[in-house]
Amino acid sequence: MDSLYYKFIATSGSLTDTLETSMPIVSQTFESSTAAVLSSDLTKNKFNLDTATSYTDSDNESAEIKFSGPTGFEKEGTTDIDFFKVGDLSGESEYYDTADKLFAEKDLLIAQRLYDAGTKETGFTDTESGDLFIYKITRTMTEEGEDDVDVTEYGMIKIGDIVTTNGGATLTDVSIEFGEAEIK
Repeated sequence: MDSLYYKFIATSGSLTDTLETSMPIVSQTFESSTAAVLSSDLTKNKFNLDTATSYTDSDNESAEIKFSGPTGFEKEGTTDIDFFKVGDLSGESEYYDTADKLFAEKDLLIAQRLYDAGTKETGFTDTESGDLFIYKITRTMTEEGEDDVDVTEYGMIKIGDIVTTNGGATLTDVSIEFGEAEIK
């Protein structure tokens, strides 16, 4: 955990008093993660990260990402989303110096910093178990009687098991775990 340190020095004539204190910096996180499967099966190859719902290939309205062969994913349609693949974190704090630790911490301020410094892409065709991706998505929220509001959230997608079956037709399922939140 990061801390902010303060040192106060008060001087009056020849008298000096010093006070030192620190305050932990509490980061923002997404509170929980959700497990799902992205599939090459056209009956469930598209996915909405906000609602954690799978959609068919013919649905062009509801999904935000979709399966991209052989083992990846990409943005769907005009969704305002892009991704950054997390690489070597060995130079980072001991609390998030691996992809597993970073995902476990769920620290959105660190995720935003890494995302902002990285090269953004709209999809990846090859992923492996353990890969971690940071994404930024902007959704337009509509409430009856209110003006539309654009909300930007940062999130993480961690790749789990990748299973390919060859039962008549080759199908690939990519297990993902993900979470997101708005940084306020």
